Amino acid sequence: GTGTAVLAQMLHPRVVRLIAQASTFERNPELRARLTSQYATTITYGDTAAAENAGATLRRLHGRMKAIDVETGEEYDANEPDLLMWVHATIPWALLRAYDRWGPKLTAEEKDRFVDEQRIAARLVGIDPETAPRNVAELDAYIQSMMPRLAYTTEAGRIRAIMVPRKIPRNLTEVITRVAALGSVDLLPDEMRHLYGYWWS
Repeated sequence: GTGTAVLAQMLHPRVVRLIAQASTFERNPELRARLTSQYATTITYGDTAAAENAGATLRRLHGRMKAIDVETGEEYDANEPDLLMWVHATIPWALLRAYDRWGPKLTAEEKDRFVDEQRIAARLVGIDPETAPRNVAELDAYIQSMMPRLAYTTEAGRIRAIMVPRKIPRNLTEVITRVAALGSVDLLPDEMRHLYGYWWS
């Protein structure tokens, strides 16, 4: 589900351009993945003070991440509310898709509770939690409303090449990595998969 969320995030042109211009993801994807995992672990399993500190640190880092919109020439940073909301929303959305596909099965009430609880995570990254989706219906409606704004860009293609390399696996580790990557692609809805050029089901 996490890989699916990242692939979805990279289809937002302003998000992926920010990653390309201001992040170490392309130069060192393993480090970026490790730091992101540490943040997620801290806000999920750490105590309140640790979670609040992690959120404050992330907001400071985001304030220093700046990019130029190639279409408008505007400079912007990672604390832009629209970008924060897209990145935030894709995470519970993708994780719930993974649960639906592979289990364990969640009830409708459990899914709604999960989405509602993620508003705490939204606040930690700098989103007004009152504006974040409160349930699955609101989350799905938000994702659907964003579909016309998504696009396949050169930058998204470079991220896809890192996350879903086309090379033939040479050992068991690479086979497992390849299967997991294709599983992430498979969880994307048709519209997003087609933007990446994947037409298989």
